[in-house]
Amino acid sequence: AKKKESGHFSEKEIVDAYLKAYSVSSQAEALYYLSRYYRSIGKYNEAYQTALEGKKVVQEARGKPVEKWIYAYGML
Repeated sequence: AKKKESGHFSEKEIVDAYLKAYSVSSQAEALYYLSRYYRSIGKYNEAYQTALEGKKVVQEARGKPVEKWIYAYGML
């Protein structure tokens, strides 16, 4: 999904890629990067709502995180 941001993909394609990544992994990383993407395009309410959902993801219940810092402080 992160690679799509640098390519010539529509906003919908990028958002869908992040949501698909989250649905497959159930890890907060995808929601963190989706929130970051929304902020980068000026969609601050969507960024905030996505970050709130990401904060609800419990690290221990979701397996081994790829990026531990996201669970520690990235979604704040």
